[in-house]
Amino acid sequence: MTIEISKDVRIPGVGSHEEFEKWIAGQHITGDVSVGESFGVGLFYKGQTNDIAEDSIVLRVPSSSALNMDTLLDLLGELKLRDKESHVSLKESELIIKFLEILNPGTETIILLAYLLAFEFLRQTGDRTSVYYSTSPLRTWDTYLDILLSTKVFSFDVSNDNPYASSFVELRGIVLAEYEAFIAEAKEKLPNVNVANRISFDKFFQLFLAVRSRSLEVPKEVEGGNPDSEFQTDVTLVPVLDFANHNRDNNAYFDVDRENNDIVLKVKKEAITKEPFEVTISYNPVDTNPEFYLTYGFRSAAQLQ
Repeated sequence: MTIEISKDVRIPGVGSHEEFEKWIAGQHITGDVSVGESFGVGLFYKGQTNDIAEDSIVLRVPSSSALNMDTLLDLLGELKLRDKESHVSLKESELIIKFLEILNPGTETIILLAYLLAFEFLRQTGDRTSVYYSTSPLRTWDTYLDILLSTKVFSFDVSNDNPYASSFVELRGIVLAEYEAFIAEAKEKLPNVNVANRISFDKFFQLFLAVRSRSLEVPKEVEGGNPDSEFQTDVTLVPVLDFANHNRDNNAYFDVDRENNDIVLKVKKEAITKEPFEVTISYNPVDTNPEFYLTYGFRSAAQLQ
């Protein structure tokens, strides 16, 4: 099942619908949904409602097409092997490791941020005429990186009558301090590389907000555990699935296929009231507090109605 892109929707960061559809297909992401206009961008079921059984899978994303600690570590291992045979002055694997050392992330979210900052820096500084650049495994993620860099988290002016404006200003100040420390340490550990020239605070803050707002806590079976109960969660960026909008009365939820570890989006049959319909998930049932606003940029599910 091919993912379709509505002709009328504008996806921030996507220049060509045709190229984006090719990228999705190349990632082996499949489903019976289309990407269309909603609260920005949303997912819509494109089949017949009478074809839906309970817990029908309407979207399937291979685990290798998502970004989390495990898949990024695999990618880093691939880059290390490649770099053993390379003679470039700035090796991708070494730069990524340096960014991880400099940020010294204490959470999965910041680990994702460190990798993405490195991806963007390497994309901006790489010699685009070289084989090393053009054949890099990182090229696979350029399209998604463009989406993250264009994600608009806050849908209204935080300076207006907003009870959480001060919380946003405080968050921005915290991230600014982290950025300044990051740049200062980068000057010491990467003296021949001008990180600040390629990674501005605006870009740093943008990726930070995008990772927070688009990442999902995806179940992961604990190795050696009871398959019926032993699960933990991984903070994961899941392309296409992360277009699903929030609704307190969600009609779908995401899970993991235990046979192949695909990340799947399932529809709850009893929640379907009309056709066609937008597929929604719950980001968090507590959707009116400051933390929800600071993560997703809106204050309640009512704004989506």
